[in-house]
Amino acid sequence: LLEDLTEEGNENLTGKIFEYISSKKAIIASCNENSDIKKLLDKTKVGTLISNENDFEDFINTNLLWDIREINFYSRKIQFEKFLKVLSNV
Repeated sequence: LLEDLTEEGNENLTGKIFEYISSKKAIIASCNENSDIKKLLDKTKVGTLISNENDFEDFINTNLLWDIREINFYSRKIQFEKFLKVLSNV
């Protein structure tokens, strides 16, 4: 996943990252260290930020321990239920 390396891209969360998560695909990202993408990867443990060849080698040699509870929070079903709650309060 390639994204803006400057702070201007920190809030970019593309739909593609959620497609990767729902498909149970490991994610390697090139983005700003303080981005929302990095925070999401850290929270769900589905991937990592790659800044250099050593980071990539570490990623290849690491078994990811995905946090299924955190991943499920971002599922369409859960997000739709949360959306319905918001709408019912309007």
